Amino acid sequence: MRIPHLRRWKQFPTDLWREIQNDHVLDGAAVLAFFFLLAVFPAAIFALSLQPYLSIPHLQEALLDLLHQVLPAQSANLFDRTVRYAASDSTEGLLTFGLLFAVWSGSAGVAALMDQLNIIHNITQRRPFWKSRTIAILLMLLFSVLAIGSLSLVIFGGVVQSWLASLIGWIDPPEGMTGQQAAVAAEDRLQRPPAGPATDPLWDNEVLTHLIAACDRAGATGDPHAQQRARAAMERELATQLRPNWDLMWQAIGLLRGLLPGGHVPARWDADKDAFTWYAEHLREDGAPQPRRDSAVSAARRLARLERLQASHAVQRAFDDPAVMAEHRLAGEAFAGQVTAAERDRIDASGRRRALRPRPDLLRSCRPTPERPFPRPFRTG
Repeated sequence: MRIPHLRRWKQFPTDLWREIQNDHVLDGAAVLAFFFLLAVFPAAIFALSLQPYLSIPHLQEALLDLLHQVLPAQSANLFDRTVRYAASDSTEGLLTFGLLFAVWSGSAGVAALMDQLNIIHNITQRRPFWKSRTIAILLMLLFSVLAIGSLSLVIFGGVVQSWLASLIGWIDPPEGMTGQQAAVAAEDRLQRPPAGPATDPLWDNEVLTHLIAACDRAGATGDPHAQQRARAAMERELATQLRPNWDLMWQAIGLLRGLLPGGHVPARWDADKDAFTWYAEHLREDGAPQPRRDSAVSAARRLARLERLQASHAVQRAFDDPAVMAEHRLAGEAFAGQVTAAERDRIDASGRRRALRPRPDLLRSCRPTPERPFPRPFRTG
């Protein structure tokens, strides 16, 4: 194998530094850090100012607990005090200011990133200012959605757990308790510790820290009985944090398993398997994959097919689940009745083409009243 000459290795740091200077990498990094750091505080103020309008319990505590986990102690305390002071008197003006300033600073950072990439690749910016800034705003919103999605499990772990605990309390309360009592008890953070990839920071500082120190002291003494007692104490305390959520999840799984399967689920599952098998065989036989861009006719056909499938799925869910059907009936989108007669040969000539449109006579099921003791049938179609 040919070994590069030693002179080339010596020349590499010089070439690298020259490229860094020519492409203004350090200046671009400073600009990006400035704008993105500038967007953090108004974004946090906007999130905390939005809290009164959202019915999410413990949202502010979850956000600040996450900051204390990922930031150093002094930085987290400074951030906590600043944001709490700014969001203490929440108004619509502060909400609007936080949103607009966060969008402006974030989009400015993305625009600076675009300019830096153009410099690195020797590309001249030919777009007008409004177009490049619009692209920067859209990219910033996309990055924000991805960041929120990736951190949602960490931030809302305890919130989701409290929702699930309250819901299970209403659906399946313990013996001797009503649904309301079970839901109130489930929202107690002492009885139902917050679930998620991390435990409660308060419990970590007051309980877990002392348990770890006791295990370290027992390990230093070399006494196996002391080590066993320390491990047993830690297991007991960890069980108080993990066991309630573990039991809650298995209780939810048991309730889901007890539900009757929908009547249309097997047919949908068979249709999905057939569609996947057909497409796999199509690709195995050197068939053309889906094009990157469909023509106008193909796109219209695909959209119409997806809309038909979505409408069919909504109808099947309504017939399979009485709760979904009840929502449609409350909204006036569905009703129950009995078909008394039908005009099977009715032709609808209102459109460009004549079409067969049978019209049934329905007797709607409703409660009789003194004014109408016998509900009259009415026509639909």
